[in-house]
Amino acid sequence: MKRRTMTPWKPLKLALAVAGSLPVAMASSLTWAEAGSVAEAIKGGKVNLNMNLRYEDVDQDNALDDAEALTLRTRLTYSTDSYKRFSAVLGFEDVRKVLGVDDYNDLVGSNPGSSVIADPEVTEVDQAFVQYGADWGTIKYGRQVIAYDNQRFIGHVGWRQDRQTFDALSAALTPVEGLTVNYAYVTKRNRIVAEEADVDSKDHLLNASYALGPGKLTAYAYLLEVDDTDAELDTYGIRYAGSSDLDQIKLLYTLEFATQEAEPSDNEANYYNLACFQWLGGPVSGNSGTGSGRPESERIRGSGWRKMDGGLSRLQCGRIQRRRG
Repeated sequence: MKRRTMTPWKPLKLALAVAGSLPVAMASSLTWAEAGSVAEAIKGGKVNLNMNLRYEDVDQDNALDDAEALTLRTRLTYSTDSYKRFSAVLGFEDVRKVLGVDDYNDLVGSNPGSSVIADPEVTEVDQAFVQYGADWGTIKYGRQVIAYDNQRFIGHVGWRQDRQTFDALSAALTPVEGLTVNYAYVTKRNRIVAEEADVDSKDHLLNASYALGPGKLTAYAYLLEVDDTDAELDTYGIRYAGSSDLDQIKLLYTLEFATQEAEPSDNEANYYNLACFQWLGGPVSGNSGTGSGRPESERIRGSGWRKMDGGLSRLQCGRIQRRRG
């Protein structure tokens, strides 16, 4: 018989369920004149402390026990000042279970009979890279966050506590006005389950976009290969996303198609994405008499594909209503 748990944290559960997550961000920075030496660049850097308290519970209709997790993620990051257009970033990340609310399968050995909540305890290097910035773009080398478009294929999975990063050489170039070309060669995928699921790889990521009309046209190719194996996953796609203002209505839309091939299984799948949203409402009151409102609801990005009838598809339409003050 399925075991259902009842904890003394029900009031806390309800409060956190409404909030989703509770971010607490604290940042301090020291600013000097532009660095004239490496020592000045280090001394004139910025410190950022970000903390995220997160509650999640899972109640599935299966043989697994219900799960709940209360975790605190602490991220400490230091960014140097720029010296001769070079700078560096070093960050650490720590995830801890809080107040004994830890009855869940964290995918690294705890409670295998419970449902999965992929937030294990971990302390690790989050980012560590050097970069060069110029008018034509930026080049980075080291452990870094890489996120393209809506992060359907390449992203940091930031709604989990241990976000995904990549050991990579990357470039974000703007050779002409309106054109952005992103390329990364990835040698390791630092995934969301501590170090248990990290993957050595030889990945090529290419994403190019051009401002066209009221939106942006993007073409991409993500060629993933697990190091020292025959496992490959190639994704090719094209995407157009934009927005249009129609009096008091703002229309947001996305059209996207991608195809994916996997080796050595020789599996293939197609992906379709048609999304449209309306943002309704007029000006809202503010300190100066008028101002812009915030949406009451937001689209939540998925973390993967759902396969149905041999293909992959997605159709979304909805409204985002602006609140009046």
